[in-house]
Amino acid sequence: MKRAVFVILAAFLSTVFAYSLLIGHADPGQTSGVQTNIAGDPYYDTVDLENWCGQTPTVEHLLEYDCVFTWSNLRYSNPTTLGNNLADYVDSGGAVVILNFCWNSSWGLAGRIMSDPDYCPLGQVWSDRGRDSQDMGDYDADHPIMAGVESITDIEYWEYLDVCPGATWLADLTNGYALAGINADQDVVGINMYPGDSHYWQGDGWILFNNAIQYLMNPDTAPPYVDGMYPGEGEYGPPDTDIVFHCRDDGCCVDLETIDFTARDTSLSGGRAIGRGAAVGSAHSPSRTIPGDLNVDDTDPRDVVCTFYPDDELPWDTITCTVDGSLADGLGYEMGEDFVWWFTTIWDVEEASWGALKAAF
Repeated sequence: MKRAVFVILAAFLSTVFAYSLLIGHADPGQTSGVQTNIAGDPYYDTVDLENWCGQTPTVEHLLEYDCVFTWSNLRYSNPTTLGNNLADYVDSGGAVVILNFCWNSSWGLAGRIMSDPDYCPLGQVWSDRGRDSQDMGDYDADHPIMAGVESITDIEYWEYLDVCPGATWLADLTNGYALAGINADQDVVGINMYPGDSHYWQGDGWILFNNAIQYLMNPDTAPPYVDGMYPGEGEYGPPDTDIVFHCRDDGCCVDLETIDFTARDTSLSGGRAIGRGAAVGSAHSPSRTIPGDLNVDDTDPRDVVCTFYPDDELPWDTITCTVDGSLADGLGYEMGEDFVWWFTTIWDVEEASWGALKAAF
């Protein structure tokens, strides 16, 4: 998923889905970056920040939110009760993103959220924090949480963590310890980074944090699809027609950058390009691809109307249209296979042979 798509379409999505986020921390005075880069993201309809150094939220309070984002730099008021409440919250349909220093024995989280590997996807290899700066190493570029996350450098605060059994690995540090993972039930993400103002890292960390939150808030995994074509499958379209199709996703926005459309002249003479400098029916046309411009109307980002304007009139032929299978939604789920349909600019396709056309002249 490109980060730009989230930003451009966030206001629309928030009015449709009304996502609410609770940021609970034990790090007073270190939250300005989180407020700007996470709380300030228009994807979220409601964002509340709470200092949990002196209070512990109840399960009922947590259930007012779609996702909880938490980290520490001081001691939580009651780490064990908080961890148990977060686990109960997840059991009731909530989602949690856990960050540093929640694995630290002095001011970390405790309770079931940390002790039961079905919840937090990352666990300690040993109890200590890293002493040298690390970068993001290997990562799963195909997972939506890692979409647009290409580089994170100078990660000063990290812990010796590994992915728990049954959880899904997302990324490593350059030293091989885990940077990010998600549990088997897809409702808890662990990220081995500190988000407070005293962090030293640079790069795509804020993208990673927001991707994790938004992925947990929107569990839609269905890919986008194509329909509403004009001319439709097997239909007649006059040579001066424009080609229209819809890219749709029922649960999320369509990633506009992944729309890749091609129209081709595919039947009579093995294919001839129709464009500037190419005569209709010319045997010397340089390509089978029909040149033109694609206009994308994203007024409704879940129903994107695409109109292809050919540079010249279409040939008398069968026109084959292809939307590339890389078409994806805002969470990175791809259509997978190319969507292909054809129409004809010849009235009677059964008579559409070279002999029939030459006889007409």
